[in-house]
Amino acid sequence: MNTLKKYALSEIPHYKVHGRTVPGTCPLPLFFSGSAVELNVSGSELWASLEVTWQNLEIWVTVEVNRELMSRQMLMPGKQSLCLFRGMSEESVKNVRITRETQAMVEDEDCCLLVQGFQTDGSFHPIPRGKYTLEFVGDSITSGEGTYGAKGDLGWIPMYMSYSRCYAKMTAEALGADAYMISKGGWGVLSSWDNNPDCNIPSRYEQLCGLCCGNKNESLGAFAPYDFTVRKTDAVIVNLGTNDASAFQQPAWHDPATGRTFKQHLNPDGAFAEEDLTRFEDAVVSFLQMLRKHNPQAHIVWCYGMLGYDLSFAISEAVSHYIRESDDHLSAAAQHHRGNCRLQQSSGRAFPPKGSSGTDRVSAGLFFQNKCGPLSPVCRILVCIKTAFRHDFINGRNAVLFSVPDLIFPAPSSPVSAPP
Repeated sequence: MNTLKKYALSEIPHYKVHGRTVPGTCPLPLFFSGSAVELNVSGSELWASLEVTWQNLEIWVTVEVNRELMSRQMLMPGKQSLCLFRGMSEESVKNVRITRETQAMVEDEDCCLLVQGFQTDGSFHPIPRGKYTLEFVGDSITSGEGTYGAKGDLGWIPMYMSYSRCYAKMTAEALGADAYMISKGGWGVLSSWDNNPDCNIPSRYEQLCGLCCGNKNESLGAFAPYDFTVRKTDAVIVNLGTNDASAFQQPAWHDPATGRTFKQHLNPDGAFAEEDLTRFEDAVVSFLQMLRKHNPQAHIVWCYGMLGYDLSFAISEAVSHYIRESDDHLSAAAQHHRGNCRLQQSSGRAFPPKGSSGTDRVSAGLFFQNKCGPLSPVCRILVCIKTAFRHDFINGRNAVLFSVPDLIFPAPSSPVSAPP
């Protein structure tokens, strides 16, 4: 048996970090689902040195070797060594990734995962960057809640949460991209599912990880302003609005400490109260402005409709308003409905027109791709999101409840005709 050498993370010449963190930190905190350390390493054996803390919401991780899932497991609290592989060929270089499966847990102030280093009998080799850098912003859909477990297992527990079966991972892999995640189950653009106005993603977006809590996470820099200049994001994919729609159906939120209340209202006929719907649309516009401020070159795609589409019109109106006011040509809203998906871009038009057949949509899409060049980055992202959802790994619980078309494509800058 070869002797394993211990390396602190700071001593390793080549490794790649996935997810928001402080560059060069040792030990390295993995705050979000999808946060990971990736290595290209030779040798017959590799172990990760970890430090884990939690009280009531455990942390799960996956291990991938050569991009295949080798293990998925819960980590117990304490310092520990986790075997990532052993008994493999010493000479070959293996691609290895250890990834946090579970989302940031504001419900458990002790929930924290630190990567201290690795032990191996091999050597470390350079890792290429992905073709693109994508940021996924969302709620439980993006956090992969309900992606494991039997259909009848409906508990809100970390065991059923995952990045490994999340549409964001499948989308990033299909594009050869690196993915950054910021998501929290139950949270929205304006409020949470139960009308808590403090539980909205935009209020935490500018922090490194404002979705956790506690002194330990604070000491690791979780609540510090995030430095957006450390990476160039090619696209930001937002999947928010599902919990905001639920808030209209819930009782008012009340803070007993301050007496503050908040409620999104329905009219007596069941329609959204206009004032509250406008408040939601304003929150969407404000968040788009924030996203553009910190991601000046990125495409912004607002995807909505994976689990209901009650607010699809409101989101579309908000995106249209933002585009008109900002003249932002890198933003789009994707509305997913049963049997149809329409992409609205800066022209404010939809293509193909409503009422066209599925065949017309496909032929027009192929024509646009062949005659006007490759599909735009926005459309490639949406096609991959569609493909990811159609894998339907999620057993019908937190699942896609509708179909999307075989092609999604942009509104053309000038009219085009489908071939005969």
